[in-house]
Amino acid sequence: MTGSAALLAATGLACLFAPDVVGRITGAGAVPDVLLQLIGGGLLGFASLNWISRYARLGGIYGRPVVVANFTHALIGALTLARSAFGPPHGAAFWIALVVYGTLALAFGILFFGSAAPADPLVP
Repeated sequence: MTGSAALLAATGLACLFAPDVVGRITGAGAVPDVLLQLIGGGLLGFASLNWISRYARLGGIYGRPVVVANFTHALIGALTLARSAFGPPHGAAFWIALVVYGTLALAFGILFFGSAAPADPLVP
């Protein structure tokens, strides 16, 4: 969760404060800066959710909403990028984003669909 929070925060901050640079790097130059800033705000929201939940038990009933939200975000991101991969050639930033989103989707999918570890009766 800490790594996911850091990655999402860095991306969100970049979209929020340098949308023109992010648009150039990702090839999304036609996307308005305000839209990239809104996306940055959403990414910062996920980053703060993950940061606050970094020490929580995520496989159980109380951490499930965090896992579901992250799994949904990562899966939709990975599928959208994968579908776009069949279009015109993309740069390195696109492929890095696809790998990152795919990895996050796989990790959160394992947490979501896998069985939760049994609770330790000695740990509150």
